[in-house]
Order: sequence, then C-alpha cells, then structure tokens
Amino acid sequence: KRKAGHTIKNFAAAENISIKVINIKGNITIEPWKQNKVLVESTKKASEKELTDLNISTQTDKDNSYLHVITKNENPKNKGIVDFKIIVPEKSNLEFIKTEKGAINIKNIDGKIVATTDLGPIDIQNTKQTILAKTQKRGSIKVTLKEFENKDQCILETNKGQIELNVPDQID
Repeated sequence: KRKAGHTIKNFAAAENISIKVINIKGNITIEPWKQNKVLVESTKKASEKELTDLNISTQTDKDNSYLHVITKNENPKNKGIVDFKIIVPEKSNLEFIKTEKGAINIKNIDGKIVATTDLGPIDIQNTKQTILAKTQKRGSIKVTLKEFENKDQCILETNKGQIELNVPDQID
C-alpha cells in the first residue's frame, strides 16, 4: 500500500542563488517568482516502511548564495519516489539538477542551467543562458530559448531519445 509524505520548506535566497538538486527517483519541476526566497515542495510516495528510508537533506550558507537539496535512500531496494516542485528567484543558477529516474521540467529561469537524468525527459522552456542538458540512458530533451548570446552555450545530449531545440528568430 502506497502512502504519501508532503513537506514545504522556505529558504532565504540571494537574487542569483546557486541551486543544486539531486534526486534518485521522481520528477523535478523548477519555476521562478519575483521573490528572494526558494520554496521547496516535496512529495514522497512509497510504502509506509519505505517512507522512513527516504530522507531529504538541505544545506545553505549564511549569505543565502546556495541551496543544495539531496534525496538519500537508506535502502537501495526501496521503490519509493520523491517529486519536487521548487520555486526560485528568476535569476537563479541551476548549477546541477539531477534525477536518476524521472522528468526534469524547468521554466522561465534566466540563469545557467545544468540538468541530467538517467531515464526520463528534460524540458527547459523560455530560458536565455548557458544550458547543458543530458539524458544518460534514455529520454528526450526539449529546449526553447527566449534569447541567446555569443557567450552562451547550449549543449544537448541523449543516448536514446529525441532532441528538439527552438531558438529565437534573431540570434546575436
């Protein structure tokens, strides 16, 4: 029998905070807002016993310049999942967003984005800085850029799956 555990945490954030999220199984959705704080909403889905083995740790610094969110699973055979919805300042740098099994969805973030998954799609919409998106085993990648400058890079790589890149009509 599956159970769910739901938590919401708020963290103070610098305007261009660096965010790192490492998940094992589950989806990660990241969206912006115009506030200098980060909201991390997590939903665990697992059996009652498995819920206790799924732990989420968070780490930040006194300057509110970075936030690390890491899912730890005390039992490798655990089939439980953790879905994240994270709301961040618009200019956040998503330094490393990873899930082993699950989708990554990122919308309207103006900072650097690095996203990787082993199995699952990556969808990055309406962004304008350097992007590195990679699916290690299988998964599609879709990226829509609202701006792109010469200093920026967009590296998209999948082992098995489609890649779709949408660029603005005018590129510098």
